Amino acid sequence: MSTINAVTAGSSASVTNSKSSNIVNKDDFFKMLVAQLKNQDPMKPLDATAFTAQLAQFSSLEKLDNVNATLTSLLGQQDLINRAQSAQLAGKYVVANGSEADSFTAAGKSVELGYELPEDAKQVFITVYDEQGRAVDMIEKTDQSEGINKVVWQNRSARTGNFTFQVAAYDGQGGNLNATTLVEGVVSKVNFRNGQVYVTVNNKEVGIEQVLSVTDVKS
Repeated sequence: MSTINAVTAGSSASVTNSKSSNIVNKDDFFKMLVAQLKNQDPMKPLDATAFTAQLAQFSSLEKLDNVNATLTSLLGQQDLINRAQSAQLAGKYVVANGSEADSFTAAGKSVELGYELPEDAKQVFITVYDEQGRAVDMIEKTDQSEGINKVVWQNRSARTGNFTFQVAAYDGQGGNLNATTLVEGVVSKVNFRNGQVYVTVNNKEVGIEQVLSVTDVKS
C-alpha cells in the first residue's frame, strides 16, 4: 500500500500516537485512508485502481474483525454451557483417576477400593491408613491385569471415619509399577478456576478430565 506513504507527517503522527504498538487496527486504517484523501495532490489525484484496492483491504479487515468478535461471543456462550453442564455433576457418583494416595470414608462396613495399573502386575499391595497416618491393614493381590482393578477392604474391625490407601505394584521381575488409586464417591462441590472445572469427591479435588465415569447412584 505505497500510496498511503503520501500522508503528511502530521497526519501520520496523530495515528501513531493513538497506539503504542506497531499493530494497525481497522480504526487506524480508516484514519489513514481519510488522511490520504485529504492530503492527496490535486494535480495528481489518487489512482482509482489503488483506491479500490485499499477499500477492498479495509472491507477484508472489517470482516475479519467481525469474525473475531463472533468467535469471541461463541466461546463465551460455550463456556456458559460447559459451566451449566458441569454444575449438574453435583450429587452424582463419580469415579476418577487419583494419585499415589487417596482418601475414602468408612462407616463400620467393608469398602470397595479401586486402582489402575499401567501394565500387568505380579504382586500388588494395598495399604490402608487411618486419619493419623497409621497403617491399619494391608491387602495382597497377585496376577493383576493392566487397567482398572477393584479390591474390597473387609474392615473386620468395623472402623469408622476417614482413611487413605496406597497401592504398590510390581512386575514379574520385581520392578516397581506406577499404580494410581481411584477416587470414588458423590460430588460435593463443583469449582471453576482459570477456565477449568474441578469436582470435590471425598474432600479431594480432581480435574474434570480425570473423571472416568458418572452415575446417579453407585451401581
